[in-house]
Amino acid sequence: MLEFVKTFIFLIAVIDPLGSIPVFMEATKMVDQAAKKRIALKATWVAAFILVFFIVVGQIIMETMHITLSAFEISGGVILFLFALSMVFGEGRQEAYDQGL
Repeated sequence: MLEFVKTFIFLIAVIDPLGSIPVFMEATKMVDQAAKKRIALKATWVAAFILVFFIVVGQIIMETMHITLSAFEISGGVILFLFALSMVFGEGRQEAYDQGL
């Protein structure tokens, strides 16, 4: 039961329903109430399908390539760290070095 709660909280954090409300309201401001309900239900089902698809296919790919979850987490952390470094130090620094600045 505890694992289910942890997974549910993780999915809520990933999907971010509260952050999606303003986007949905702006995108459907010219649509009537019945169409908004249909759009919301269809979007929910499509998002759920995509999420489950990538969970299943991702697991199969990782098992086929013999990649452990720990190795995947570490490599993801390294990639995030490199993105953070490029955001802190900037990416356009090579031109400055070429010009002698």
